[in-house]
Amino acid sequence: ISVALVREQALRKETKLAHEATKQEAAKTKVVSQFLQDMFASVDPVQAQGRKVTVDEILGEASKRLESPENPFAKQPLVDAAIRATLGATYYGLGEYLNAEPYLERAFSLRREILGEKNPETLSSMNALGLLYWAQGRFEESESLLLQAWELSQDLLGDDHLETLAIASNLGMLYDSRSELKTAESFYQNVLDSRRRLLGPEHPDTLSSMLDLSFLYHNLGMYQEGERLARESFVKRQRIFGDLHPDTLTSMHTLALLLWDQQKYDESEPLMVEVIKRRKQVLGEEHQSTLLSVNKLALLNYDRAQNLQPELLITQTLQKQIRKH
Repeated sequence: ISVALVREQALRKETKLAHEATKQEAAKTKVVSQFLQDMFASVDPVQAQGRKVTVDEILGEASKRLESPENPFAKQPLVDAAIRATLGATYYGLGEYLNAEPYLERAFSLRREILGEKNPETLSSMNALGLLYWAQGRFEESESLLLQAWELSQDLLGDDHLETLAIASNLGMLYDSRSELKTAESFYQNVLDSRRRLLGPEHPDTLSSMLDLSFLYHNLGMYQEGERLARESFVKRQRIFGDLHPDTLTSMHTLALLLWDQQKYDESEPLMVEVIKRRKQVLGEEHQSTLLSVNKLALLNYDRAQNLQPELLITQTLQKQIRKH
């Protein structure tokens, strides 16, 4: 058999395997989507009695099905893992970290057992679980998972793959939280440079990296550099997403902080007031982000009053002297 023929046969086999993998992935996605749709449709309107059904109730119904002896996906472990990963990510997004934990851990366990560690789905679960541990303050466990995922992703997908960059960004957040600021800066800067090059300067992921770095500069005391990045992020997000988008408001909040750092109170204070107004409108008065902005405004006003006290004392003294004469 000629070398050319061997290569052609190998190529055909590789193409066929890739085609089968694509078909399996599409079928799995369809099953997961149908399961979630069924969950939304399964809520009994009689039990609801006209009240609004919460996301927690829908997730609870999905959980019951997965944990029951009649789990429809018991013989389809990768579909089961995909659904658990989706439920875990949803709980994570709601800030319900304890509820997210068993789903993300089981999804990772299933994928690692069936697919091995050097697989994109396994890496995705490893990254998600590492991020959850970070959110729970379990920094050592988070670092172990994220570093392993990052190294495997570099080897499997390459340094510039979007999944590799996402993991690197999460490592930056981890080191930022542990006050290892120079290490965090290295990760953030590399991710920002890569995303700018690969995705463009206005892609949502690029703008997220820009804001990550700007807030790190706030922590490092590099206020001018931070202000420049925060302002660029804010202007672009406002134009692309609109005034009321949560990401726009996050950039706006960070810009106000960096202006406050530089005692630019006349610009910082009205900006933070506007952030609070918009967050109340979009997120509600009791949302964590709204309360954070309210707290920062109170601190800003206190700081401003403290800085103005010497000037106020001098003015009062001069006025008293003028009245004496």
